[in-house]
Amino acid sequence: MENNINTKHPVKKVLNKMGKPGIWTIILLVIIFISSFFASMIQSNWGSVKVNTVYFEARDSQVVAYDMYTPKTAYRRQ
Repeated sequence: MENNINTKHPVKKVLNKMGKPGIWTIILLVIIFISSFFASMIQSNWGSVKVNTVYFEARDSQVVAYDMYTPKTAYRRQ
């Protein structure tokens, strides 16, 4: 029995259509997202530090923003 039907995998069809620049773009975007995730996890000490971004209006209607790092084990004084 002969099978003359061209049965390429759909992913291979898309990758062949995109070419090398498209494949490199996808690879680099995946690397960027993975790096961003790990940078966020390192910044928050793997979830044990709460990071709040606080905004307030200064003189001349300028907005000042800063990040406040608070350990999750911190407590409020009363």
